[in-house]
Order: sequence, then C-alpha cells, then structure tokens
Amino acid sequence: IDLTIEPVDAEMIDGQLVYQLVYFGGPDGPDTPRPVLTVKEGDIINVRVTNNAPEPHGFAVSAIPQSRINSIAPGQTGVCSFVAPVG
Repeated sequence: IDLTIEPVDAEMIDGQLVYQLVYFGGPDGPDTPRPVLTVKEGDIINVRVTNNAPEPHGFAVSAIPQSRINSIAPGQTGVCSFVAPVG
C-alpha cells in the first residue's frame, strides 16, 4: 500500500479554508484522498508512506504497534509491515 501525506487547504462547511495534512493513495490510486484500506484477517500488510508535507509526520494504525512509524522527515518515505489482526 503506497500512501502520501499531503498538505491541503480544506474548505469547511462555512467556506473557511483550514490547513490540514491528508493521506492520499491506497487501492484506488494516488489521487484518492483519505483512502479506506480494506484487508483480510491474517494478511501481511506492507505500507510505504511518503511525507510531502513541510514538517515531519508519523503514521500508525490504531491498536497495531507494528504499524507505527514515529517520524517521517519531509520528502522521505517510511515503511512498515504488520499482520492484519484476526477477530
């Protein structure tokens, strides 16, 4: 799974723009914002995260310690592998 972290100015419901960092990529292609990643229990998941933001950023999947990438410098790529939990 290839993801990028991108800075965006997202428009809020009131029309105001708010700076956010958004993940793009996943199975639907590199231009997909906030992708939903669907995997099978027990699959080995390999994730590459490229940080296109101007500041360091991390990555983690909740409750899966092996998915944690503590800090990815701007312009760099972090990699993690983990087994999709069962049950």
